[in-house]
Amino acid sequence: MKRLFRVGLCSIFALMSLTACSGKEVSIINEQGENSMINFADHGLSIDPDAYQKDGYIFLGCYAGQTTETEQIIDHKGKSRYYESEDEVPSTIYALYEKIEDIMCVTFKADNFTVGSQSTKTVEFTTHPALAEYIGKQNQYAIINMNFLHFEHVADIAGVGFYNFTNYKILVNDKTSDEGHLRSSYKSMTFTQMIETTTQDLGAGLKLQIKSPDSNYSTKSAEYTNLVAKAYFGDDQEAIMEQHQYENLGGDPMKFNVQNPSMVVNMGDSNESIDFFLPWNAKKKLSTVTDPVTIKFSVDNYGRKLLLMSNWAYIKFTVYDELGMELTSSEDYKMENNGDVKATVGSFKVENPSQIHRIGISFWRTSKNASTMFYYVHTIALTIG
Repeated sequence: MKRLFRVGLCSIFALMSLTACSGKEVSIINEQGENSMINFADHGLSIDPDAYQKDGYIFLGCYAGQTTETEQIIDHKGKSRYYESEDEVPSTIYALYEKIEDIMCVTFKADNFTVGSQSTKTVEFTTHPALAEYIGKQNQYAIINMNFLHFEHVADIAGVGFYNFTNYKILVNDKTSDEGHLRSSYKSMTFTQMIETTTQDLGAGLKLQIKSPDSNYSTKSAEYTNLVAKAYFGDDQEAIMEQHQYENLGGDPMKFNVQNPSMVVNMGDSNESIDFFLPWNAKKKLSTVTDPVTIKFSVDNYGRKLLLMSNWAYIKFTVYDELGMELTSSEDYKMENNGDVKATVGSFKVENPSQIHRIGISFWRTSKNASTMFYYVHTIALTIG
C-alpha cells in the first residue's frame, strides 16, 4: 500500500507540473507584426531576453500595448510581473524597441517635490532602465538640457515680504556640474540649463539638489514641478553641438529668465544688487558676433503705498567682460507701480557683444522717496540679440 501511495503522489505531482507548463498561451508581437507564443506558468511569463535582441535596436521589454506608457509585462532582462491567476494575463503583448541612432535623444524625468524651510531635497532623473543601461555602457560625448518650474513662495509677515530662496546643484555621477541660486517669489518661472558631460557619467546618475539655507528666514515652502532633462549623445560631438547646444536659449534673439531676481528695498535698506552670468553656450553664440546687439529687459515690480504717498525705485543694468571691465550700462529706469505688480520695460545697446560675460543689476531708492514702505522686484526677463 505504501508503494502504491508513493506512485500516486508522483503521478499527481507530474500532472501538476504538466498543467503549470501548459497554461494560457500568450502571443508576443514584435515591431514587424510577427508573433510567437509563450505559456503562462508559475504566476508569470518566461522568455529568453537574448532571443529578442536585434542589431541596431535596444530591447525595452514586453508591454500590454504598443507604447511604453502601457503596463510592462516582461522587463528587458526577461523578468515577468507576478500574476495571481492566468485570468489576469493579457492574451497579446508587444515586444518594444528603441532604435539606435547616430545621435540619440533620451528623456529623463523626476517627480515633483517641495522643499520646506531650512531643509534639503535631492531627486534623481530617471529614464527607461534598458536605456539607462545602454547609456552607461557607451563612451560618448553628451549634452543635457534640463528644465523645470520653480516657485519659492514669499512669506508676508506684518506687511513685510520675506523672500524665499534656495540653492541648487545639478549633479552628474554625484559631481557638481552646475550650481546657483533660485528665487522666484511672485510666480512660477522656468529654469533651463545646458550641461556638457559624457554618457558614462550620465549613466551613473543625474540628480537635482535643492537646499533652503539657514540664512533663509521664510517659513514658506518652495515648489519644483515639470522636471524634464533631455540628453543628446553620440560619436559625432561636432554634429551634436551644431544641432543641440543652443536649445535652451529661446531662439534668436536669446531669451533668459534671471533665476534669482527677487529684490526689496525700503528706507532702512535702500540698495540691493544681483548678477546674471551668461551660460557658456550663450557666450559661445555671441563670441562670433561683431555687430552691436540690443539687450531688452522686462521687470515685474511694485511698491506698497503709505497713505497717499507714492513709492518708487530705480533699476540699472551694467554689462561686464570676463575680467570685470565695464562694457556699457543702461540709463537709470524709474519704477513706480503702487498697489499692483506691473512690468517696467526698456533696452540698451552693447557695441562689442562677443565680450559679454556678466550683467550686473542694481536696484535702489532715493532719500526723496518719503514712503517708509517696501518696494519689490519680483521677476526679470532679458532678451539679447
